[in-house]
Amino acid sequence: MALTKEQIAEVKKQLYTQVEHLPEEQKGEARIQIESLSEQAVESLIQQQKSRHSNSEENKSIFRMIVDKEVSSLIFKENKKALAVLDINPISRGHLMIIPKEAVKKLSEIPAEVYNLAKESVKTLIKAFKPEKVSIETEAKFGEIILHVLPSYENPVSLSSPRQKSTMPELEEILSKIKPKEKKKIIRIKQKTQKYESLKLNRRIP
Repeated sequence: MALTKEQIAEVKKQLYTQVEHLPEEQKGEARIQIESLSEQAVESLIQQQKSRHSNSEENKSIFRMIVDKEVSSLIFKENKKALAVLDINPISRGHLMIIPKEAVKKLSEIPAEVYNLAKESVKTLIKAFKPEKVSIETEAKFGEIILHVLPSYENPVSLSSPRQKSTMPELEEILSKIKPKEKKKIIRIKQKTQKYESLKLNRRIP
């Protein structure tokens, strides 16, 4: 089944994230190569990814590829049922996508853990960026349903609001402010103290 223009655009966006760490000159060349990829070339890339898992699988959506870690993404947090990632073309600062780990076709089928992760994300964004409001919106895309966590600052935003272009350093900075810090384990080594008994010598009388 041929990919839609929307799917091709999403795949290219993910490819861009994979070259951001390159030196500026190489990154520019890589971006030009990605931009010039034809529909057939993009579809071929996806087919190659698919063949690593199973030749009998159906075409994966970009969300399945993110969940399966086949394309790089900026992961904020995850639980057993969902993955929260930064949208690389955000509507507002801190815009997160909550992707169910198993594709969901109906709203009624969304596990409670998916909503729980969205609610945790709301609390984190409020603490980190102090937005006026943070809303949770659902979207049906590529045949499945995902959630968006959208912070509003000076003006209210929704899924119909225009998207922004963000650089990888900008997104990584946002991620560093909201991602839970790993707790460092302090290992204390107890040293055994040796007790020395004092020796009593008998006094010799010459």
